[in-house]
Amino acid sequence: MRNPLVSIVMPVYNRSGLINTALESILNQTYPDWELWIVDDGSTDDTVDAIHRLTSDPRAHVICAPHTGVAGARNTGLAHCTGTYIAFLDSDDAWPVDKLSTQVHVMTTTKALVSVGYFIDRTDEQDPHPQLRTCPQTITLKGLLMDNCILFQTLMAHQSLKEELVFPSVRHEDYAVALNLVMKGIPIQVTPQVLAYRRRHAASLTANKWQSAKWRYRIYRDVVKLSPFKASLYLIAYAWVSLTRPRGS
Repeated sequence: MRNPLVSIVMPVYNRSGLINTALESILNQTYPDWELWIVDDGSTDDTVDAIHRLTSDPRAHVICAPHTGVAGARNTGLAHCTGTYIAFLDSDDAWPVDKLSTQVHVMTTTKALVSVGYFIDRTDEQDPHPQLRTCPQTITLKGLLMDNCILFQTLMAHQSLKEELVFPSVRHEDYAVALNLVMKGIPIQVTPQVLAYRRRHAASLTANKWQSAKWRYRIYRDVVKLSPFKASLYLIAYAWVSLTRPRGS
């Protein structure tokens, strides 16, 4: 019996010096039945050449698109996905080698439509102080508004949710999609296992905390439709949880 196909979406923009680790983590997966859609978002460096140098695997496909931003690039890749399950990996992050096999097993045995897992924040592979980020077993809207424990690089979704996975043209677009899934009452299966490694560096979109807070406020207002007062309260709560979070949680 053939294994379910997993479609992987990877948006790329000027990542020629960082994409190697991400690609290797896909090529080294113990689960063999996948297709990879790499969407180059109008890179101005030699990212596309680097991708072709790094892999000739026939399961990997490169789409060159005009620069529209990460949401548009992800949506372009999403439109090409043909697999039973859909997963996402950013070009500066990585997966453990058993990520896909673990999650496909979870999805098929539990019949879950969405699953996520734990992840590790680190500056690079030699980071002496990596940060383990966990998730509660039950993800609620209130909990997600106060603490976004979902890293999209750990998420896997059934292809029947393809429309729900379309990314809006906002910053923190992955957070907006996660909130949308919860608001629609779609249960999210949590696997208590590390399923991704997120790389923190100066170019990360979330590196500027003040800018990130403004983007989060807009999501509270425009996506969740909270009042200015409630949006402000949740933003304060989010900041407090982030500041007081114990290491390893």
